Amino acid sequence: MTHGSLLLGTDGCGMDWHLIVTGPQRGHVWLIDEIGAIPFGTSLMPGTPGFTGWAAHWRRGHSWFADTPAGNQQEAP
Repeated sequence: MTHGSLLLGTDGCGMDWHLIVTGPQRGHVWLIDEIGAIPFGTSLMPGTPGFTGWAAHWRRGHSWFADTPAGNQQEAP
């Protein structure tokens, strides 16, 4: 754990997934790279916010970003 987050994994090229474990974003997953950070479950990265939503999205093999064809898929409850 580093500075309030737990590293979940990487998508390569310096893009790392972090589960936030402290503060107001606790329980949310962020993609962090050398340019910036994007929270999962927003218009740029659609899906159900939070760790459970991120894990379900990953398990289904959906695209992470909205501008790719697979990113238009809806999350199932």
